Amino acid sequence: MLSLCGHADGIMPATALYNKKWLLRLFLDRFASSPHPAHPLSPASGARWFSDALLAARFVGDGRGDKRAEGYTRADGAIGHFRLGSGGHGDLSLNAKATQFVVIAAKLEGALSSGAKNASYFDQAARTVACMAHLLEKSKLRPEALDTLSYHVVAPAKRISQGIFDKQLDKSSIRDKVLQRAKVFGAAHRIWIAGWFEPALERMSISAMSWEDLVGNLRTADKASGSVLKKFYDQCLAYNPPR
Repeated sequence: MLSLCGHADGIMPATALYNKKWLLRLFLDRFASSPHPAHPLSPASGARWFSDALLAARFVGDGRGDKRAEGYTRADGAIGHFRLGSGGHGDLSLNAKATQFVVIAAKLEGALSSGAKNASYFDQAARTVACMAHLLEKSKLRPEALDTLSYHVVAPAKRISQGIFDKQLDKSSIRDKVLQRAKVFGAAHRIWIAGWFEPALERMSISAMSWEDLVGNLRTADKASGSVLKKFYDQCLAYNPPR
């Protein structure tokens, strides 16, 4: 069925296969299958990757229909030492001795989302970084104990060069938005800011990387796989042109 995507006799839209989520899954699979010890998307020893992970939110309010609250944040990809909830929903918890925690947002035609339902300023980058710091606290895992703590946006090189991710990935911008969000919830969250969020943000590597560069890295280790993924990426661009 998937092989017919994009063909006249197909039984589902081409974008059911040629989309950012399948593209990221294929790349993460290759980085996990081939030796790329220095690459940011390579799992460390004993680590794993997962697609469509759910990251628990810090700002949940009093749990009784609080209109300030937010739900899980869905991460396109996660790499590291973690386990998943037994319900099969992809909710992620860090292992007590984790040394790697990487979250990835995959993009093709779009930008990062601009805000949460109950906080229009609380954009995708700020929300994700806050969730990452919250998961560290829940696991009683200090940020400085990790060898790798990072958040990456993977997007077409053209979109990155246009600067559409620059402001949202700036650490000062992320800090300001999380601080603004924390103020709504009172003193306990201000304590969390100083004790967990600030150390996590300082320790974290935040960047945008291009699909084209990933293709280049894979071609260096495995030319055939790199070429196949380049063709798949080209199809994804054709069916998801930049807005």
